[in-house]
Amino acid sequence: MRELIIFRHAKSCWDDPELDDIDRPLNARGKRSAPEMGARLLARGCVPDRLYCSPARRARDTAYLLASELDCAPDRIDVVESLYPGDPQDWLGVIKRLADEDARVLLIGHNPGLTDTVNALATADIDNVPTAGYASIAFDALTWKRVEWGSGQLARFDYPKSRKPT
Repeated sequence: MRELIIFRHAKSCWDDPELDDIDRPLNARGKRSAPEMGARLLARGCVPDRLYCSPARRARDTAYLLASELDCAPDRIDVVESLYPGDPQDWLGVIKRLADEDARVLLIGHNPGLTDTVNALATADIDNVPTAGYASIAFDALTWKRVEWGSGQLARFDYPKSRKPT
């Protein structure tokens, strides 16, 4: 059994229109919601073996805030270039290369590829994974290499403004 937690970076700051997209930091709401969502994951017992994030500053900042809340050491976070901006084929390529000793992995990235990936992996019908939201997908695959489109089952979907996470 494998579990993949696909997490959208927390809310970013748009105060500086001259700043390159990859360099945008989190805003105040993002800095609050990332730890909140980390606490929700922890309460569900969903502590990942490893975290991977896009190289965008907002994704890296989200990863460190989550890891702190989940009591994960910073050395369990890896930056993966192909998660930025990350289309579904890029996501699938990353998933297929995950280490098999890591049964639960958390990937942090960006829309629209992130939501499209969730829907394709779990044959789900999610309109949008909001910022600091996540979808957890369970796979019966013995190895990450065997994960294919439609081979997962949506286990939960949660985001900061949700009242009743699935």
